Amino acid sequence: MKAAVVAILLLDLSIAFAQPPDTVWTRTIYAPHGSTEARAVYLTQDGGYAVAGMCCGHLPPFHHYWFYKAFVAKFTRAGDLSWSWEDLWHGDGGSLGAHDILETPDGGFIIVGNDCFYGNDYDYSLWAARLTADGDPLWERVHEGYGGGRAVALAPDGGFLIAGVGDFSLSKLDSAGNLLWNRNWGISLEDITPLADDNYICVGHSESGGPACLMVKVTTDGDTLWTRDCNTSFDELANAVTATADGGFAICGSLQVLSYPRDMFMALKTADGDHLMTRGYECYPCEAMDIRQANDGGFVLAGSVTFHGQSGDSTCIGVLRTEPNLDQRWMKTWGGTGNDGAYAVVQDSDSCYAVVGHWGSDSWYIAKLAAHPMEVDERDHAAAPNVFTLRSFPNPFNPATTLSFTLPRPAHARLAVYDVLGREVRIVADESLTAGEHRASFDGSDLPSGIYFARLQSGEFVTTQKLLLLK
Repeated sequence: MKAAVVAILLLDLSIAFAQPPDTVWTRTIYAPHGSTEARAVYLTQDGGYAVAGMCCGHLPPFHHYWFYKAFVAKFTRAGDLSWSWEDLWHGDGGSLGAHDILETPDGGFIIVGNDCFYGNDYDYSLWAARLTADGDPLWERVHEGYGGGRAVALAPDGGFLIAGVGDFSLSKLDSAGNLLWNRNWGISLEDITPLADDNYICVGHSESGGPACLMVKVTTDGDTLWTRDCNTSFDELANAVTATADGGFAICGSLQVLSYPRDMFMALKTADGDHLMTRGYECYPCEAMDIRQANDGGFVLAGSVTFHGQSGDSTCIGVLRTEPNLDQRWMKTWGGTGNDGAYAVVQDSDSCYAVVGHWGSDSWYIAKLAAHPMEVDERDHAAAPNVFTLRSFPNPFNPATTLSFTLPRPAHARLAVYDVLGREVRIVADESLTAGEHRASFDGSDLPSGIYFARLQSGEFVTTQKLLLLK
């Protein structure tokens, strides 16, 4: 077992961090009748963004009742709205909340969440829905029992593993949304992600006063391989988990003081849950709600930061970028006129970031941040459709995936796939190509399960995409 390396990074105003990036564009959607928030964002096969969340309104004809509606919105890379979908469950509860979204291999979407109760985000049932690539509904399911869904992952058989709370700590749906099984472990699981060893890691906390930060490793059949507390030497609450390029995983959340968030934190773990490294980022009080590994091996965290002013406290959006060794590179905060915050973040293949959350109590937003500080005339180029990009779908995959890339001008391009040791395992393309979008297939039938990297180089441009082969 590797020796645990524990360190705390305290932000000193005298330390000169890198300048935060600029905002390329922001889209804010106003909901006039009450609370609304975007809970999840997914980078889609076409380079756009799928956003899921919940919004509040009146329940006709009883206008004194509130309800939540689940929504999904699809945006292009440039921030244009392609389509939107929303739904209100017509059962006894009358409300729905969407907590996570994932693109399915056919280009559609799976959304999971909870059946609420009127205007309260209480967990009364597990809810899931399936949409086509154009936003048309295929099916919708509510599975009775106290609890709800928080995060979803694809299963190798085409079904879905859902991490949640109450009676639905972990659930399995088939491709038609039928409940195959569910586990009630007395654990509230907030997130789930597949690992390179064909298993899954979940994070959450005990529902009975036990550890506030738990990790559970499970098989695709729902068997528990192990359950461990986060063991980061702090009192912490875990909100999200992401797989890392070395086959392990990273968790994030908040360091706690008397059950209140104090600082953002993240921790690196091996695939067996052994502790490698921890960093705390002092921005008291603040909380990280999502984490993703960046293209260069560092990490990006998204959440909220609270400021104490003369007129009271205000909460703003906070996005923190780390180096591969977890040192802070920069933190960007904005908003703060009321109750603002971020729930989810993704990084594009061109290293930009898309962040979603709530703006005040009556609006939700999606914002695209540049990879670095930009000149004004660069921003139009960043939103253009024909920039230098690389993406894969499906990902995870078995045994083949499609690598899609765009070139801003005619050029020679070389696309190759490497294993985690940096050995080249396949040359996918090596030729002169026209400007625009190109596609190539990568078949890993002869390769073992694990993490691979697709690397695209054209002239001075280089970008990589992490691939996860699950057999």
